[in-house]
Amino acid sequence: MQQVSLNNSKLRLLLEAEYGLLYCATTHSLRKLEPIGVSLLLAIDLGLDEHQCCEDIIALNQTRKDDIQKLYRTLFDIYHSTSDLSESTDSMSTSVNTHTRYGDGIYLEVQQLQSIETKNLHSENFHQGDLRPDLKRNLLNIDTGQCIFQIDCQQPKLAADLRSLFKPLINTTANNSNLPRFSFEIKKRTHTETNRFESQPGDTTFDFYSNGHLVLTDLLFEHIAAVLIERMQIITFQISGFRFCFHGAALSKDKHLFLLPGKSGVGKSTLTAYLANRGFTVHSDEMITLDEDFRVLSIRMPVAIKSGAWETVTKQYPQLLDAPVWQLLDGREVKYIWTDSQLQADLSVESVFSQHQHVHFIAPNYRLGVSADAVNQSDVNSQPLTVIDTIETVTKGGYQVGKELLFKDVAELSSYIQNASREILTYSSSEQAYSWIENLFNK
Repeated sequence: MQQVSLNNSKLRLLLEAEYGLLYCATTHSLRKLEPIGVSLLLAIDLGLDEHQCCEDIIALNQTRKDDIQKLYRTLFDIYHSTSDLSESTDSMSTSVNTHTRYGDGIYLEVQQLQSIETKNLHSENFHQGDLRPDLKRNLLNIDTGQCIFQIDCQQPKLAADLRSLFKPLINTTANNSNLPRFSFEIKKRTHTETNRFESQPGDTTFDFYSNGHLVLTDLLFEHIAAVLIERMQIITFQISGFRFCFHGAALSKDKHLFLLPGKSGVGKSTLTAYLANRGFTVHSDEMITLDEDFRVLSIRMPVAIKSGAWETVTKQYPQLLDAPVWQLLDGREVKYIWTDSQLQADLSVESVFSQHQHVHFIAPNYRLGVSADAVNQSDVNSQPLTVIDTIETVTKGGYQVGKELLFKDVAELSSYIQNASREILTYSSSEQAYSWIENLFNK
């Protein structure tokens, strides 16, 4: 990618062919520019007025005058710092801003931990034990390798289901660990009137507390596993010293790292489960977390399989048939499975970040229409992604940065992506996708 110098010191422009990626230091945000947007921005940078900027572009591109003028005014405002890059998105420019994030920034529990660690640096009276409250033996002590979560649930059926789900992570000697600890409590509440989930009067719902603070209320039984897993994953990456975290799956095999970014529902978890059954190591099926050196973080949690893929995935994982049905907060039903690579993973702190020689960004695009048993390569369509398109794909799925987004981060992320292979993969079965991915090893 080529960096173009602008007369505005608050803006940086990266070009890839005719497309642009505009960074604003004032708002720490990004914007993708189509070729027309790039032309308008460069004209504004030269000091041309609206009439001079728009007339030639309208004549050359046969674009509606209103659309050109609207885009001009948006870019003019950005150039003169009167508008956030995240505003006024239209068909000729796509917004990518630092407010599209997981959760609401750094979680309270992580802020508390960071505050205590800061006090430790300045106080001789601080004791390491303040970071590690004693864990009760009758509670679930979940050890992710990076931190320990104590789960207190007094509802017998729910506690039993959670104990079964998290069995591979239960640590009965957690009190001997120096890892940071977090306390979750799930409290039962009984309603005398219909709640917001339209359950019948008298039905039981739950409140979720983290480190003593009420996080969510009126949760159904079926929601608890998804809520716990998401919060444990987010806390784990937030305390890891991460640089970027994107929504997606991360797997590896033979020094090759495969990153599967994208929005929910495009087939990432189903493909992840299939690849794991073919010898791939799963680092995470939900969050692609990278540190300062672009090493990937392993977050050990079960893979979530949504209801539409249960029949297909059960062929590879028969245990899915009898697995409990849980529910995401948006109502979608999921079941959870553990892959062999997750069960055999090294939980030592030294192993949580790993680096690979070859990196592949593959944006899954599963489509119906062909039998899941078909392995016809003609039914697989791969199209290369530009660096800018890849950044757009990973950010649209949801992301968070470890600190305010600086141009240095944008430039280094762009370089990391440029040195990787980048494809959007359209397929009708995981077996087709697996065959295509296996061919990468032979190239």
